[in-house]
Amino acid sequence: MAISLAGHRGPTSAFTPTPSSSRWNRVWLREPIVISIVTARDGGSRLAQAGNGPQDCPAGAPRATKKRLYAQGSSQQEAPLKLPAAQFSFLRVSRPLLLCLSFIAALAALQARPATSQTSSGDNASVELAALRTEVARIKGLAPSQSHAMQDVSYHYTNLWFAGQKGNWPLAEFYLAETRSHLRWAVRIIPKRKVSTGEVDLDGIRAAFDDAYLSGVEQAIKAKSTGRFSETYKFSLEGCYACHKASEKPYLRLQVPTRPETQIVNFDPNAKWPN
Repeated sequence: MAISLAGHRGPTSAFTPTPSSSRWNRVWLREPIVISIVTARDGGSRLAQAGNGPQDCPAGAPRATKKRLYAQGSSQQEAPLKLPAAQFSFLRVSRPLLLCLSFIAALAALQARPATSQTSSGDNASVELAALRTEVARIKGLAPSQSHAMQDVSYHYTNLWFAGQKGNWPLAEFYLAETRSHLRWAVRIIPKRKVSTGEVDLDGIRAAFDDAYLSGVEQAIKAKSTGRFSETYKFSLEGCYACHKASEKPYLRLQVPTRPETQIVNFDPNAKWPN
């Protein structure tokens, strides 16, 4: 006979067979409970209900027959429930077990929640990444090309020649500094240029050009030597053209400037107007 208890809200004693010849077992009940009884192999069972007389399960009842009996008890009165010890299984659901099951259900719900949160976070990250890529592409479209930056280099380096030829050394220092600044800008736009043989490290070439050529121009300006300035300036044009050839642009052949790029700046260091 299989017995199950549900809705129990109070203590029950452990179900342990007794050594008596009647082979009865005792369960003590305090609160109202629901008991389901399935007939055992011997075909019948007998239940002593608290506060009521005994009730019988018919001996000829089928094995799957179940009776639901309500045992009434109270804290002042305890009545024993006697069940036969024939072949049966007994499952007792107590408050700790119910609390444990509730905890497991809540834990399962909490574990499911982070997965949803992670999915939502992943979707948000994908949207933000796509928006960032769009913004970067838009900014690239607004940025000037490398040829624009090199045009500024040409402007300042051309004017540098005439400032040095006139002996206007403060102005020459200004144009040399602007040349260096715009060269750095140019290689920031395209630090490595693809060529037929691979890549050209433009920033590396710029650094080498500054050390090998522009530093000589700087020393001539500091020495205020027109002859030395002319020599180092022409030598730097050879270095510039070497970079053009490395970038597979040999058609960008340089020459000594014939006129300044600006018409508004007076290169005469002794000019008195405006004052």
